[in-house]
Amino acid sequence: VLGRYLLPPLGMHDDLKLRFTASGSDTSDDWYIDDVRVQAFESNALPWQDGFENGITLTLDWVSSDASATSDASNEPEGTMSARLVSQQAMASADTDVSNPPAAVWIRYRTQHQGVESGESLLVEYKTFAGDWLTLASVSSDGVDQSQFELHQVALPILGYGATTAVRFTAQGDESDDAWYIDDVAISSEFVVDEPQCPADLNGDGALNFFDVSAFLTAFNAM
Repeated sequence: VLGRYLLPPLGMHDDLKLRFTASGSDTSDDWYIDDVRVQAFESNALPWQDGFENGITLTLDWVSSDASATSDASNEPEGTMSARLVSQQAMASADTDVSNPPAAVWIRYRTQHQGVESGESLLVEYKTFAGDWLTLASVSSDGVDQSQFELHQVALPILGYGATTAVRFTAQGDESDDAWYIDDVAISSEFVVDEPQCPADLNGDGALNFFDVSAFLTAFNAM
């Protein structure tokens, strides 16, 4: 498990020391620690991914963010948290170095909109090697609240390859209840294929149980 932490201001001095302490109860409780580094942060390595389970980490994952980490979305693709953008809020990722990738690079993200009027959208941009922001995609709302996250994967354009690749999301709404939920954001050479949803999961909660039977009977009786 990789752990990354931003050094607090009180730790920035010329006599910095780190201490690791195991809190076990017997001699078979083993912790193995490797690759310990203290260094200036320049950019993330490929692949970079954030699922917001630890909130929104500024500097290391996001250079700027108006978003809030929340569990308000429905049926999270992983964990319980996602990022929430409303009205015209935006968030921009920290740089990822893709100057020498092993394969084609994809920008991945999952979205869910709630309370967003038809025609309003979420703008997705990427940063070029020259530092300019260009449109990667635009996700439009149909006005119907979503109960599932929608997977998006877009090939990184050639102008995005470099040491300072980044992605930015901007909500293009006009009200505080125009909510876009974003999760599983990644800059990666991996192309993800979701397993098909189960047709019998009528209420979309990821489980087959009495509630699906109840949903079927309700729909049948309404015919």
